[in-house]
Amino acid sequence: MFLGYKTRRFLLRLGIVVLVAVLLLTVALLLGCVWLRRFVVYTPQGAYVNMNLPASVPVGELPEKQERPNVPVVYPQQTHPQSPDQPARQRLVGYYITAKQMETDLQTLRQQIAQLPAGTAIMLDVKSIWGYFFYTTHLGPGSNSFILAEIDAFIAELTASELYVIARLPALRDYEYAMNNTSSGLVTKKGYLWEDENNCFWLDPRDDGTLTYLIQIAKELRSLGFDEVMFRDFYVPTSSKIVFDTDRKEAMEAAAQTLVTACATDSYTVSFLGYIPELTIPQGNCRLYLTGVSAADVQDVLELVTVTDILTQLVFLAETNDTRYDVSGTLRPLELAH
Repeated sequence: MFLGYKTRRFLLRLGIVVLVAVLLLTVALLLGCVWLRRFVVYTPQGAYVNMNLPASVPVGELPEKQERPNVPVVYPQQTHPQSPDQPARQRLVGYYITAKQMETDLQTLRQQIAQLPAGTAIMLDVKSIWGYFFYTTHLGPGSNSFILAEIDAFIAELTASELYVIARLPALRDYEYAMNNTSSGLVTKKGYLWEDENNCFWLDPRDDGTLTYLIQIAKELRSLGFDEVMFRDFYVPTSSKIVFDTDRKEAMEAAAQTLVTACATDSYTVSFLGYIPELTIPQGNCRLYLTGVSAADVQDVLELVTVTDILTQLVFLAETNDTRYDVSGTLRPLELAH
């Protein structure tokens, strides 16, 4: 449709007026925000506007340096790092429950656990290989397979009891974290994230991001009341497709030492599921767990283990009540509890 000259001139002038008005309004709003900013009060509960504040801000004074006496700092017994020369470990005897069991029947688990004597060890899964947590945390996504509030309550019940409670989680096998932090993942020669037979990604134990992530998890579990954390999948796969130019055993032992040093205390143990003879656990409050060992092979395995105290630092994850496992700590499926 053709517009006349006068009409076009009118629309042009109208557009200019509208544009100027918008610019003036924007400037006015910005100036208003700057003016209003001095009336905003920030508190731990949030921010609010107080129009009764004085128009001027009093000028502060620099504090004078004061000499203060030296006061010795005393650390509580439960918070200072574990001394390698004074281990507080005891032999573990107890049971483990799987994520599948927690997903299907928490009430039955509660009934079975209620029959256990004080001091019995209970180990439960708190995270999947896909990076999903089974409890409420800001460190990663929660699993849709659980009602997290129910697991939170279950954990709170266990940690408040007289049982010895252990959290088990995959250490270096974590699809979600590797996907979102590719620099922390194991890569192939082509630069892609390496995938195992289950199409799951793995983390590099030498990477600072990986170690920081694991330390944060271990410390969070400690704050939730767990007595111990056990890292499984704590090794570097032997695939020739993985780019790993350092000694795998040395890298894993260095990572283990970092985790124990950063997280273990007199009352909190940091442990690892080992693969003989790949892993030698570091000094400190930690344990070595073994799985898949038949009762007939227990004595042969003991000759390969390099822990200081077989009774308190070694734990078999057994599938039966065979007493040959009882030369060290032993955890069995909860359904084997009498």
